[in-house]
Amino acid sequence: MITGWRAIGDTDTQEYLNNPNNSLIVDFNTLANIEPAILKIYNMPVGTDLEFRYDNTGRYFIDTKTGKRIL
Repeated sequence: MITGWRAIGDTDTQEYLNNPNNSLIVDFNTLANIEPAILKIYNMPVGTDLEFRYDNTGRYFIDTKTGKRIL
């Protein structure tokens, strides 16, 4: 399944992202193996804007519109 998602790292600069050689298409399972927290956002509606965070409570996503943590 193609989701159309883009996973961007916190150290990825715009210059880095502008280079198509720095992009890679992977399936959802590959991304979930890299970061299992993504399983909680699989069914989010189209257009959802999320921010990935991690702290002493774990790794999680925040809905940027509401500021709420995705559980």
